[in-house]
Amino acid sequence: MDSLVLQEHWRNPMEFNLFSSVSEDVVYLAKSPMAKGQIIYGRPFGGVSLFWHRRHQHAVFPIETISDRMVAVKVKTSLGVVLVIALYMPVDYGDCNSHDDYIAELGFLEGLLDMKVYDHIVLTGDFNADLYRNESRFSASMSSFLSEYSLAMTGMEDAGVIHRSTWHSYDFCCES
Repeated sequence: MDSLVLQEHWRNPMEFNLFSSVSEDVVYLAKSPMAKGQIIYGRPFGGVSLFWHRRHQHAVFPIETISDRMVAVKVKTSLGVVLVIALYMPVDYGDCNSHDDYIAELGFLEGLLDMKVYDHIVLTGDFNADLYRNESRFSASMSSFLSEYSLAMTGMEDAGVIHRSTWHSYDFCCES
């Protein structure tokens, strides 16, 4: 494995040591909106992480993010610096707070992209917006954001990487 993006890992920070047990050759960066030691009732939520093989450590540089819903690294490649971001956007519960939370996360993401520490962007994760049918309340906000930064969905869907069903399409990979 060279790299892996994982969202909704459902781990609180006290459980991140489980990621270390994958392999001594794997390095990771992880975040979770769950509090350390938080007792979970019902279905847990969130969590994002990036994994990469240790042999690439010299070219991968973690970037501190404000949000606990995204992790980011700069990767130095022969094509320039690639900013890789994994995110898990808020779910729409149909209330005003959900929309406010979504817009706030887009603001955190915008702050990260405005740092201009990259030549290319790879943005991947659970956008919680149906960009194919534009039916979710968050679709317009995310589509506008992607357009503003000239991010386009990749051909990953054909490779079976992007989850898509007749009901929803929320997990995406976009690149500049």
